[in-house]
Amino acid sequence: MIAERNAVARWLSKVPRAVTVFGSARIPESDPAYKLAEAFGAALFIQGLVPRTGAGPGIMEAVLKGYVKARDETGVPATDLNKTQGVKIELEWENKRNDFVEVWIDCFDFVMRKLGLHRNTYGAAALPGGFGTMDEVFEVWQRGSPWFS
Repeated sequence: MIAERNAVARWLSKVPRAVTVFGSARIPESDPAYKLAEAFGAALFIQGLVPRTGAGPGIMEAVLKGYVKARDETGVPATDLNKTQGVKIELEWENKRNDFVEVWIDCFDFVMRKLGLHRNTYGAAALPGGFGTMDEVFEVWQRGSPWFS
């Protein structure tokens, strides 16, 4: 766990501050919430804020997709300062990163994933999700964002 914590800390030192977005991995592209998440990603780009998600499908994909589409439509090139970020947890049933994650770290421990999602951020936003999203949101609310720095 110490090695993974050090790896997460090194990764965080190389990426710019971001806005972490929590949301469901199960929401399909046809759902209105997916479209909302895409619009939110585009709004983050317009405001000059980089999104960070759990790198999975659904809402996590939609936010990054909206951000990348907005960046591409304006002709702004992808640089180390404006690439989308993902903190992926290795799970047996869901190991694929979505196609819109541009820089990422793979975690094997949920605590380290939370560290990667919460640290070096401007804040967090919650979009529709399930128990995992609620867990992440309550972690932020309960402790007053202990991970934020």
